[in-house]
Amino acid sequence: MTGAMAASTALAGSAALLAGLGLLYAAWARPARGRWPVLAGWMAALVGAVLWGLADGGDRGVAVGVVVFVALALAVLLWRRRRGPVAAVRAGSAGRAAPTVPTAPTATTGAGQAGLGRRIGVGLLVGPGAGLAAVALVLALFGALDRAGAHVTAAIVAGYVVLPLLWAGLAVWALMAPGLARKVAVVAGPGALGAGLFWLLV
Repeated sequence: MTGAMAASTALAGSAALLAGLGLLYAAWARPARGRWPVLAGWMAALVGAVLWGLADGGDRGVAVGVVVFVALALAVLLWRRRRGPVAAVRAGSAGRAAPTVPTAPTATTGAGQAGLGRRIGVGLLVGPGAGLAAVALVLALFGALDRAGAHVTAAIVAGYVVLPLLWAGLAVWALMAPGLARKVAVVAGPGALGAGLFWLLV
């Protein structure tokens, strides 16, 4: 593949990754739309990773595509973080005047601490928790490939490619799940399944 063609393919891959990210963000912002935006978003992300693989040579290109996807997702989250509270304040202030008497901070201290603790717990769940579950699934994949007679190098490369995709997928799925119990089940279920399969295969 020539340099110009590789650059065009990488650009198309980045566009597909951005489109997939947009669909996933829309599905997260409006859960009532159902599962189709989620499926379409991950399919677009998969197409983007494949295009990056074609542009930059197999597993290396796919890895670069995953890094690009993570960087785009981080940029969107930072943008939403900066825009969200400001937009909420502006929307609230447009409809009513500011109260003249401040509310007592002690009345909401307990609820605020509980909300902060829940956000920290969810962050740990979709971060390290989803990562450990993805590692368990990749270990199961490694065991299955080893049983099938695949070369060790091929199994390791497959694990490197699949791990970030599984991690991101479990994290997004857990964030979209309603309720803390469902979020825990989304992460713990696949993790336990992967660990069990790995134990049976090795």
